[in-house]
Amino acid sequence: MLTHTGERNFQCPYCPHRASLKFNLNRHIRTIHKDQLAAASQPATVEHTNLANVRSSHMASWNR
Repeated sequence: MLTHTGERNFQCPYCPHRASLKFNLNRHIRTIHKDQLAAASQPATVEHTNLANVRSSHMASWNR
């Protein structure tokens, strides 16, 4: 129905572009805003933990 009424309810977070269907907005973002999307999806620096150490300390706390 939205395509026939001309309503454009989906707003792009990067520019003033509006789309009538969410699929069209997602396609717009993937094609036009590739750089911003890639920068936003970069994970923050996270320290990796050794799961074996975490498990052993967890088990030790339960066996006190």
